[in-house]
Amino acid sequence: MSSLRPPHVDPLVRDLVIGSLVACPDALAWYLPSVRHMCMPRPTTGCLAMLQFIRQVEINVCFCILCIVYFMLFVLFILYYSVLHIYFNYLNYTHTHTTI
Repeated sequence: MSSLRPPHVDPLVRDLVIGSLVACPDALAWYLPSVRHMCMPRPTTGCLAMLQFIRQVEINVCFCILCIVYFMLFVLFILYYSVLHIYFNYLNYTHTHTTI
């Protein structure tokens, strides 16, 4: 990957890096410190392009993590509803089949 052009210059490399970081958000801990020196504010188009790239990474990775969280909440809701449904069916069954 060291032979690739910088991601803020080449759109294909940008898509590759963003796709990799979306697939493995843990790589952010390694990747962001490695590009820290390129994020120093300077009045150049390269610096602005790099800051825009970092913003795209942030948006895409955060959106992916947000989707995963919403999916997990949905699964928990379905499990909770299923457990409640089974519990109330059990209560109804024991209530109707009790011997006095």
